[in-house]
Amino acid sequence: LGFWDSRAEQPPAQRARGRPLSKLEQSYMAAARQRQRENIIGTQVVRGKKWEGPPFVSKPARLEFLDFDVGSTYELTFTLTNVSHTFNQFTAQPLPHDVSAFFSLNFKQPGRMSAGTSCSLTLTFTPKVNQPIETQLPFLTKTGPMSLPLRCAPKRAALSLAATALDFGGVVIAESATLPLTVHNNGALASSYSLTIESYDEPKTAKPNAPPAGAAKQTQKDIATQQPAFTFISAGKLPPYSATDIIVKFAPLKAGVHAAQMRIEFNGDAPAEQVHFGAEGVKVPIFVPSRTVDFKCCVFDSLYRDELLVCNRSSVAHKVTLRMPAELSNALEFVPPMAFVQARSELAFSLKLRTSEELLTRCAAFADDDGVIQVPMRVLVPDQAQPVTYTLRAQLTTPKLRFLVAGEPVKVLDFGTCPVSASRQITMEIENLSALPQRFGFVPLPACIDVQPGDALGTILPGETLERTISFSPRDATAFDATLSCRTTLNQKYSLRCVGRGVKPPLVLSRTTLRLKATAEGDETLEEIAVENTGTTEQVFEFVPKSGSGVAVSPLV
Repeated sequence: LGFWDSRAEQPPAQRARGRPLSKLEQSYMAAARQRQRENIIGTQVVRGKKWEGPPFVSKPARLEFLDFDVGSTYELTFTLTNVSHTFNQFTAQPLPHDVSAFFSLNFKQPGRMSAGTSCSLTLTFTPKVNQPIETQLPFLTKTGPMSLPLRCAPKRAALSLAATALDFGGVVIAESATLPLTVHNNGALASSYSLTIESYDEPKTAKPNAPPAGAAKQTQKDIATQQPAFTFISAGKLPPYSATDIIVKFAPLKAGVHAAQMRIEFNGDAPAEQVHFGAEGVKVPIFVPSRTVDFKCCVFDSLYRDELLVCNRSSVAHKVTLRMPAELSNALEFVPPMAFVQARSELAFSLKLRTSEELLTRCAAFADDDGVIQVPMRVLVPDQAQPVTYTLRAQLTTPKLRFLVAGEPVKVLDFGTCPVSASRQITMEIENLSALPQRFGFVPLPACIDVQPGDALGTILPGETLERTISFSPRDATAFDATLSCRTTLNQKYSLRCVGRGVKPPLVLSRTTLRLKATAEGDETLEEIAVENTGTTEQVFEFVPKSGSGVAVSPLV
C-alpha cells in the first residue's frame, strides 16, 4: 500500500484482517482498553477482609550499597514475598531520571503470585560519581504502588570523639593516672590524628569548670617551659571501622588543679575538635575535709555526739586508726576505732564525748580562761608517712544558777512574822554561772508565796544577774514552812526553803476606807473611825496623813 491509500490512515489496531474496523468494533475495542486500565489496580477483598498496605515484603527491607568505588559493579539479590490475602503481581517501574543510568533490575517475571510465594530479583549498581544516593525503587502491584528504600554510600572516614573532656579527679603527687581518649572511625577509609596542647594552666586553688581563660595568648614555647603534667602519643593512625584509644597520662608534680586545652586534627577528613583535660594533684591519699571537730558549748555531766569524716583520694583502700590522747581517756569514744576507707570514697567516724568537771581539769593544758579546750588529734595511716591531724574543740561549762540575798548564797528564805492580810518581801538575786542562756521558772508556787516580776518565769543570759522579789502573804495566824522549787531548761532543779509565821494584827480599824462627802472650799467634813486593841497589852499607834492632802486626824498619836 502507498501513503496515499485510504486504508493506510488507520493505525494497525484499527484494522482487522486487512480491513478497517467498523464503528461497532471500534467501540468494543475502546471499552476493552478501558476495562484493562481499570483492572491494573484494584481493591483486594477476601471473605470480607480488605487488604491495606504494601502487598509485598522485601528481604532485606533496605537496599544498600555501602563503601562503593566509582567504576566498579555491585549486585544485590533480594526477594519479594506476597503477603496479601490472595493472588497478586508486581511490575518494576522506572527509577528517577538522575540515577536511572546507575542501576539495572533483572528478574524473571513471575506473573500472578499466590499468597506466601516469593520472587528473587537482582539489582545491579554501577556508580559513576563519588556521591551518596538516597532514593526509592518503585513497583506497581495489583493493589497499588509500593517502593523500597535504596541507599548508596561511597567510602569515607567517619570520625568522632567519644568525649570532649577528660577529668582525672585527684591524683597523689608522684603517682599517675591514665584515661583513654577514644576516637571512633565508622567509615571504610583509614585516617590519622595529631594531638597538640593549645594551653596549659598551672595549679590553682579551685578547680575550674571551663577551659582556661586566656588560652590564645600562650605559645608552644611557653607551654614547653611549664612542663605540663599530661603526656600522650601526639600522632597515630585511625583504621577503618574501629575505635582507637589515645592513652593520656597524668603525673602531677605540684599540688593543685591542672587544666589543659587540647586540639585534635584528623588530616582533613573531619573538622578539628577541642578537648579539655582536668585533674587535681593532691598531697596525701587520706585526709579530713574539716580540720576541726567542734562540739560547741557543752555542759557538765552530759553526752554529746559528732562525727569525723575521713576521705580517701587514692585508688586503693587504706586502713585508718583514730588515736586517743591520754587527756581524753574515759571521756571520748570512737565508733569504730579502726576501719578501712575504700578507694575514692569516704567514711564517717562517730565521736562520743562525755563531759565532766574532771575533764576540764585534765585538759587544763589545752584550755583557756573561758573553758574552751582545743585538743590536737591524729589519724594514723600505716601506708602514709605523714599523719592526718585535726583538732577537737569544746567549751565546757556548768549548768548551775546561784541564788543570793544581800550578796550571800542562800538556801533558806526567812520571812519572820507577818500579820495576816499583810505581806513581807525578800529581794533575791539569781546569777547564771553557765556560758549558755537559760529559761527558769518557780513552779509550782507554794500557797502564800509570789515571785515577781515575770509571774515566776524568766530568761537569764550567760553571766547575767537578775533580781526577783519573793513575797510572803500569810492567810492564817500559823507557822509557815514550804519549799520553793526552781527548774531550768538545762535540766536543773533547785529547792529554797521558805519559813515564816502569820500573826493576828494587835490593832483593828473599824473601817479601812473612808468616803468623805463633797465639801466646799473653807468648810470641814468630819468622819469617825474606831481603833480596837485586840491584844492583852497596851499598844501605841500613830496616823500619818499624806502631806498636802488636807486630811487631819485627831488624836494623831
